[in-house]
Amino acid sequence: MKVTIEFVDPELDSEDKDAEVQRLLSHARILDSIKVSRAIDPNPTQESKNIGSFIVGKLTAEIDGDNAQRFFHFVRARLSKKPIEMEVESNGRRLKLKASSPEELAFAVQQALLFIDKN
Repeated sequence: MKVTIEFVDPELDSEDKDAEVQRLLSHARILDSIKVSRAIDPNPTQESKNIGSFIVGKLTAEIDGDNAQRFFHFVRARLSKKPIEMEVESNGRRLKLKASSPEELAFAVQQALLFIDKN
């Protein structure tokens, strides 16, 4: 399955959002067998091709079902106070979630795990 996380805090500029992605990527090194990377722009402009075609403030993770619980625990522990949008894709189906508080993130993680279990 694939999980996309985007930092959507309106108070953060592009640089700050990118810093959040970099911070999360550096912490994600502890997640053996889960590939976490910057989100790649599927339609980059010619200018962005020259400097890297990443989407600012967005990252993706490729997870197998056995690691879903561990990945979402990681997300809850590190992003509980960050406004994010998250998309979970499994077996051709997608679930989009938003969270801007620890309670909303806990609920979003719970919904994501239920979604994965049903697929």
